[in-house]
Amino acid sequence: MDDIVVTAPQDKIESILCKFNAYYERIKFIVEYDDKNGISFLDVRLIIEERKLIFYIFKKAYQF
Repeated sequence: MDDIVVTAPQDKIESILCKFNAYYERIKFIVEYDDKNGISFLDVRLIIEERKLIFYIFKKAYQF
């Protein structure tokens, strides 16, 4: 499984998902919703603030 993040207007999400899933029958996309302010994707937290996309990078603390 691979992860893809796409930003789109809320009212277009279902039509985009249908188009993606119609492309190739063995690949199925799903939509996951996080909270209203953002979504976690890999080691990044994506947040939309004042119509701007903000990236917060998560770094694990190293233990020696």
